[in-house]
Amino acid sequence: MKFNTKVEDVLNKQINAEFWSSFLYLSMAGWFETKGLKGFANWMRIQYQEETTHAVKLVDYIISRGGHVKLAALDKVPLEWKSITDAFEDTYKHECKVTEMIGNCYEVAFAEREHATANMLQWFIFEQTEEEQNVLTIIDQLKLIGENGQAIYLLDKELATRVFVDATKTVPAVLARFCITISLSDNYTNTDFCANTAFASIYAHRRLNLPEAPYSRRRR
Repeated sequence: MKFNTKVEDVLNKQINAEFWSSFLYLSMAGWFETKGLKGFANWMRIQYQEETTHAVKLVDYIISRGGHVKLAALDKVPLEWKSITDAFEDTYKHECKVTEMIGNCYEVAFAEREHATANMLQWFIFEQTEEEQNVLTIIDQLKLIGENGQAIYLLDKELATRVFVDATKTVPAVLARFCITISLSDNYTNTDFCANTAFASIYAHRRLNLPEAPYSRRRR
């Protein structure tokens, strides 16, 4: 069956957005390097790697469905930020924007009855929730630290320990926690549903107010 053109178009826009995100974080990594904050730079460089894998995941999906990948020119990314906190607040705003875009992709796929695509996008929905949480945690720490140089030094050392893991090959942590929570309840019988991303549609509906796909079965 020919890949739906509306879904193909919105996924191509998302691919370009993911590549722009990767450039943004690489720019931030370079900016942190100039400030002597190698740990913060490392954290952003890994963000760059993650966003690149997100884009490639979508590229591979379009190809697998017989669609056409259409890469476009990327807008210029920012080069300077007022402070460490400013950079991370910018990061959080951007991640929220990406979350909205992923939600739009899901809505288009669902409206076009592209259930395979909607199911694939549920991985991104959970990944975005984790992305937002991670950035907010650092912002909270930065607000507590303020201008304390020693505390900033220690946080920089902590962020330097972050290593890249290709998240497209794993289950997002928030999805894993969600699976455990539901599996401990009496509402569902399938305790091995972490591998079944259809259950993510329940979360998508509640977290992003998206249409809930009729995949899951409640225990009678």
